[in-house]
Amino acid sequence: MALAKGLGVSLLWVVAGEGPMQSSREKTAMKPAQSTEAQSRQMDPQRLSAAIEVLESTLKLAGADPSIARNSDLLADYYELLGHTDPVQRARIAAVLNQRVMERVRSSEKVA
Repeated sequence: MALAKGLGVSLLWVVAGEGPMQSSREKTAMKPAQSTEAQSRQMDPQRLSAAIEVLESTLKLAGADPSIARNSDLLADYYELLGHTDPVQRARIAAVLNQRVMERVRSSEKVA
């Protein structure tokens, strides 16, 4: 729910990949003359798709549950990572994300 709200997209679209990307409520909330901040917060569907692909691939390689619903926090972080243009900053964020994925794998192994 937090991911859908933060990205301004439909919860059904985030969870199931079905229906319109933006709910009618989000569409009507968007005004034609948006501020620069609002425009920068708009979700990029191609970047989100790439973030989903990277997250699922990383989790599968690590032997973890690739469910987006269970890993929405990581998805939001991968989405942010793909938005950075500075390669040094991207590398630092990627290293932190890799560590978090491994921690998630280890914690799920302890539960199982």
